[in-house]
Amino acid sequence: MTVGARIRAWREGQKLTLADLADRLDIDISTQTLGRYERGARQPDAEFLQALVRLGCDAAWLLTGVRGSTDDRPEPWQRFSPDAELFGRITDMIVRTYRDLNIPLAPVDLGRMTAQKYAVITEATEDAAERFTMVKLVGVQLRNELTTSEPGTGKRLA
Repeated sequence: MTVGARIRAWREGQKLTLADLADRLDIDISTQTLGRYERGARQPDAEFLQALVRLGCDAAWLLTGVRGSTDDRPEPWQRFSPDAELFGRITDMIVRTYRDLNIPLAPVDLGRMTAQKYAVITEATEDAAERFTMVKLVGVQLRNELTTSEPGTGKRLA
């Protein structure tokens, strides 16, 4: 199942029309664009995916198609039970950083990067307040990584 098919499945599971979904999202999006996402004619952007997750769509399922816990699920997925608020804040930080620097970011890269940053933060501390503070620090680090030049080339890393 593609990302577009999962978007449609989620929308239909919520008993929403394309117009209903467009109205509920906190972004400016047309029903035509939503239809293109669902048909796979266009890849959804990070802003849309983030808005969909804020409405309650499972981010991991949306990006990977894996949901719930089953016996045949790979070991890492059995242990992965993300803090939705922290996961959302990390995703938001990444989207804003890339947008501020005017660097394109593919949805699949957003998913990978969010998972990586989430792992770094959750492995560093178990304190919820510290984790939210660390999102800011990881954001500063990401911005530095994206704006630093490769030695001797003068090219931006991103």
